[in-house]
Amino acid sequence: MNETQGNFTDNIDQQTYLALVASLSCMSITIVATNAFVCAIVYLNKTVRTCTNCFVVSLAVSDIIMGAFFFPLHIAVPSFKGIGILTAVSLLVGVANVVCLTYDRYLSISSPLTYTMDIQHRFKKMIVLCWVVPILYAFIPLAWNTRTDNLAHVIYTFTMSICGVIIPYIFIFSVYFYIFKQVKKCSKRLQTELTDQRTVTNKKTHLFIELKVARVFIVIASIFLCCWAPVLYITTVENFRKPHLAPQAVHITAFYMLALESLVNPFIYCFLKPDIQSALRRTLKKTWRRDMTIRFTSKAIDNGIVIGTSNTNLRVSNNGSSGQLNAL
Repeated sequence: MNETQGNFTDNIDQQTYLALVASLSCMSITIVATNAFVCAIVYLNKTVRTCTNCFVVSLAVSDIIMGAFFFPLHIAVPSFKGIGILTAVSLLVGVANVVCLTYDRYLSISSPLTYTMDIQHRFKKMIVLCWVVPILYAFIPLAWNTRTDNLAHVIYTFTMSICGVIIPYIFIFSVYFYIFKQVKKCSKRLQTELTDQRTVTNKKTHLFIELKVARVFIVIASIFLCCWAPVLYITTVENFRKPHLAPQAVHITAFYMLALESLVNPFIYCFLKPDIQSALRRTLKKTWRRDMTIRFTSKAIDNGIVIGTSNTNLRVSNNGSSGQLNAL
């Protein structure tokens, strides 16, 4: 957020700086690869192309931006004035996507019968808003040439911390508290009001899945806040003109925490979110079968074995000459 955040590397010794560059570069590549993999899983599997997973993809795209632009720019051009804007965009877009995921889970619990229609009706507007509003807000400092000693910049950063982080997170944690409370209440109600055991089991299974998904997203929301906390702290102490309260170790920790947040998210999606976990398993199984088929076919051709279908046989000679197609 503050321009001075990008210049702390000037005071680091060469060995530490090289270690920082090497580790962050490796993490950046991994961040881009893993988050792109999540996007590919959702794109290739129709069963997981839900509005919820589209918000997940949107959050993954914001993590890809972190890996592809945020860290490389900090490493290569630490004095670049646009770094503050990129930091603000990354923070606000991330918070906005977490808010969208939270609202999506709220609708699924509070109005399950109309959830699908409601979220489909609002999905496009939510996606546009969670990207356009943060980007527009992040460019406001250009009005004072991104000068961090300007009073307007101090007001801008405090407003962003309060309206862009604190208030949204009050909403996020309040909603998840409501969700967990509702799931517990519904579970008790099912046990007392319904007599059909199969219906009770089915509804409990549905509630369990909803609760599991909610837990995944509350973990993501909590990790996001914890990992951005050092950046918010650095910005706050610099706004109060007390940069000595944020030594080099805090700045370095902030970089690694941000990298960790973008790196952990795709693993949470793949290993904790049930539908993406199943889609990943199916994709890997298909890939394995395709690979085995190709290997078997190649080996069969090399050995001159007849490869047949119900209508045709393809004979290949051992000396590599062209095959002969014979109808059965």
